[in-house]
Order: sequence, then C-alpha cells, then structure tokens
Amino acid sequence: CDDTGDNTVTLTATDDSDNVTTATAIVTVVDDTNPTVLASGLDLYLDENGEASITIADIDNGSSDNCAFTLALSQTNFDCDDVGANDVTLTATDASDNESSLTVTVMVIDNIPPALSVQDLYFDLCDLDEVDIDVDDLATYSDACGIASAVIDLSHFTCMDNHGDNTVTVTITDNNGNITTLTANVEMDCDNTAPSCPTIDLVDAEDLGSSNTDNVTSIIDPTIQVIFTGMDLEAVEAGDEVAFYVNGVLLETATVSEADSSLGYVEFSTGPHTDGLTTFTAIHTDMCGYS
Repeated sequence: CDDTGDNTVTLTATDDSDNVTTATAIVTVVDDTNPTVLASGLDLYLDENGEASITIADIDNGSSDNCAFTLALSQTNFDCDDVGANDVTLTATDASDNESSLTVTVMVIDNIPPALSVQDLYFDLCDLDEVDIDVDDLATYSDACGIASAVIDLSHFTCMDNHGDNTVTVTITDNNGNITTLTANVEMDCDNTAPSCPTIDLVDAEDLGSSNTDNVTSIIDPTIQVIFTGMDLEAVEAGDEVAFYVNGVLLETATVSEADSSLGYVEFSTGPHTDGLTTFTAIHTDMCGYS
C-alpha cells in the first residue's frame, strides 16, 4: 500500500565483458479495492437535558481494508427532535479514495419523566364560598422534550362538599408519553361558626373599685376594653368588626387590626358620663357575617 501511485523502476543489463546498459520504466500501483464496512445500530437514550451522542466506536463492528482507511458518521448528536428511528451512515474511505458505506438504525429514546414539584394550598373561607384552582396553582413542572398535558383530578371546591383536607392528584405527561404523578393537599377551612362572645372591662388603671375587675370608676370618660375570647374558628381575626353600644346606642364600629388581634382586645373611648349605671354592649361580627 505504501507504493500506491507511480513508481520508477530501473532495468539493468550486464554482458560477460561487464558492459552495462540501463533503462527505466514507470510502474503504477493501483488500489481499487473498496473497504469492507461492518456496522450495527443501537438504542440511544436521551439525558435529562434531552441530548445524546454517539461515536464511531458505537457503530463500527469491525470494518476493514487492505490499506489504511478512515471512518466517518453521518450524524453523531441527537436531541428531542430525533426521538424514534434515525438512519445513520458509516462511511469508510481509504487512501486511494475508495469508499464504502453502510446505513444502520439509531433508535433515539426519551424515557425520562417530567420534573414535578407540588405545594399544598389553604383557603380560609365562609361556609357558602367556592374555590376553583388549576394545575399551575399546585405544581411546578418541566421536561426537556416538552409537556403534552398537565392535569389535576379535582379543581372545584365548595365548603359544603370539601370542608377540611382534600387530596388532589397532579399528572404531568411529556411529549413522549413519560408520566410523573404527585399528590398535594388542598385544605378548605370553612367558617360557619360565630365568634365567641367578648367580655367588656374597664382598663385596669381606671377601674377604681375595690378590685380592678368590679368595673367601678370615678372617671367620667373611661376607656373600655372589649376582650376577645374563643379558639380556632371562634377566635378573632383581622378584618372582624366590633360594634360598641352605650346604653343601647351605637357609639362606634371598629375594624379589628392585626395588632388588635395580637393584643386580644380593642379599646373604645367613652363619655362623659353622669353618676350612676352605664351599660356597655359589644357585638363581635366575623368576616363571614357571624356574630
């Protein structure tokens, strides 16, 4: 193979008297034998980025030639667009440009399911409220080869049917049929209970009777505390309202703030009052209208 091409050859003739005559000729060595290509296909799995690659060694199955040769593939890199059967050609070319090729099948496979994470939801509602959610309220999802569908098995909630905890199944399907499923909890905290009855008291510094709980004072414009009681659904929440009456007449309606809720009471300035008995009444109404 090293002599392929034109070669100069000298012929020398010598007689018995040592007379010498030479002549040269060109000998052309020709390699016209094509390489033998042997190849085999394979299954190729995409990674989490939707990519995969092959090398000559993955496809070549013992190709050969009588002289030196090189191998090349028609395609080495694959992605989501290549899922399925792909024709890949292995070509062998020797130093004399003799060439042979063989086409095999590379089956590109996506078997990685979509990435999925879910979060639980909580709704603080009144007893006649309804809530609609979609999959994006519960889930974050992705797939290198794209999403075909994202569904939940329960999307409409009512306090009548769904009060408390509800298990919702999230199902994500990618474009190649891989599926991921997780569950999340949707809690419906439905208020159909009136808040506990508040208590009414003079502020300690102005309760001047024999104790600071007997509600006796000489101050004509005392400050009155409306103290919240109750737990869970009966407890106070910011946004509730307290209507405060003096001797049956509405003095003021206060909206409970976050600070009031933390303190556990609201205060009302009253007066001036004359000597004698003054009746104070407080009505605590929650945001659902229960009182």
